[in-house]
Amino acid sequence: MLCTNQIPRTQCLFLYFINDGFTREICQNAIDTATTNPLCFSGRCYNPESNKGCCDTGSVYDKGVDQCCPINGVQSLNIPCPCSQDSHCTALSTEHRCCAQTGPANYAENGFVPSEHCNIYQNYPTGTAPYQVQRCHGFCFDAKYAICCNGVTCITEYERCCNSTCCNRFTGTCIEGLRPGARGAPSNPLNWEWNSDPSGAQVFQQCSTIEAMNTVKAFWVWVWPTMLLLVTLSMLSLSIVFSSKATPRAFSLLEYLMIFVAVVVTGLSCPLFFAPVYKYGMFLVLVQMLVILTASARIKWLNVLCILVQIITLIYVFDPFHGNAFLNLSSNRYVRNSNPDVEDFSSDPQTSGLLHAIVRSWHTIKGVEDNYCTSFYDWFKLDPLLRDLDRMDNPEITTFGYCSRGWTNALWFFAGLAMIGTIIQFILDLLGLFFRFHHDKIELEVHEELVY
Repeated sequence: MLCTNQIPRTQCLFLYFINDGFTREICQNAIDTATTNPLCFSGRCYNPESNKGCCDTGSVYDKGVDQCCPINGVQSLNIPCPCSQDSHCTALSTEHRCCAQTGPANYAENGFVPSEHCNIYQNYPTGTAPYQVQRCHGFCFDAKYAICCNGVTCITEYERCCNSTCCNRFTGTCIEGLRPGARGAPSNPLNWEWNSDPSGAQVFQQCSTIEAMNTVKAFWVWVWPTMLLLVTLSMLSLSIVFSSKATPRAFSLLEYLMIFVAVVVTGLSCPLFFAPVYKYGMFLVLVQMLVILTASARIKWLNVLCILVQIITLIYVFDPFHGNAFLNLSSNRYVRNSNPDVEDFSSDPQTSGLLHAIVRSWHTIKGVEDNYCTSFYDWFKLDPLLRDLDRMDNPEITTFGYCSRGWTNALWFFAGLAMIGTIIQFILDLLGLFFRFHHDKIELEVHEELVY
């Protein structure tokens, strides 16, 4: 039943109350009533208890599928209401805000006045029109669950805003980069003289999953090497204290040399913790602790054990039998069989010895782009979308940190000195076995005391 202007509001309520036993309200057009007599209006009666709502345009809508937008009237719930400022969205709820693009500025907004171009009177007389024809540069969103990201809404719980991109908090991160030049763009020209124009290098934020850090990566990159370094320093301190307190006798020159070389090799092995070859560093450190113990305690069987361990250490770091399938000590195994169902776990020749394993961190059979170091850490690889390869960045540099070329060369230097120190340590242990336990015979002669 329509409630026309001849039927007062109270009569409309009374008629519907008698007809079906439910209270009815009348829905009227707010624009018409603002210019006409409130007592003379036409409207439509509806039941607010049946999930129905009255829009300002005088339309009755179903709250389960539609919504009443302050600018363009009734439209689907699946489409956000158009707006140009926050006051256009507060009618929906106090938590709603208007999300619009702020940078770069939209050319269509040149001379745009929100109060004149984006308002309900643009849809007069019905007050309802499609959202596509509204002169509004934003849309309403619920600030309780989302954030505005330069004209795009992101879910607050698991997304962050990167420039104008919603970035997953668990798999990506926002990183600043240089946007490559664009031909014809005056603010970012494609030329090599961009330094003359301060606006030539445009810094922007982009969501990157390649350079994103998470808990697992942080453990292997920061926590694990730091733990190994602290444990090594603690063991070295305890070993030095033990060597000074173990015996009251004076150390020989050979024993001083054994302790000194052990301390030097320990220091040279610590940088290996910050690379995929950290297992070599751990093994070398443990062997040096045994050498300090051997030099402090003059026990023959301990010296023999130390020599045997030194032999194993030399084979491990040099791996002279890397061509043998059984005698090699390669630190990595991989499936070389062409049949994926048959796993032979053959030795990796690129990890046969410490120096080979360090080279593998930078260069692999597939090439530098897919090296073992970046695969091991799942990090330290530069995101190509964040780089300006035309003017700013070197395209040959694709890694950083532990996987960079400079750090790989430094590891070569430290590892080479540590291997030389291991050879010297083996020679000192052999000399110690022959000279530390040699005792001269002492003969006592008893002479009768002469009495005068």
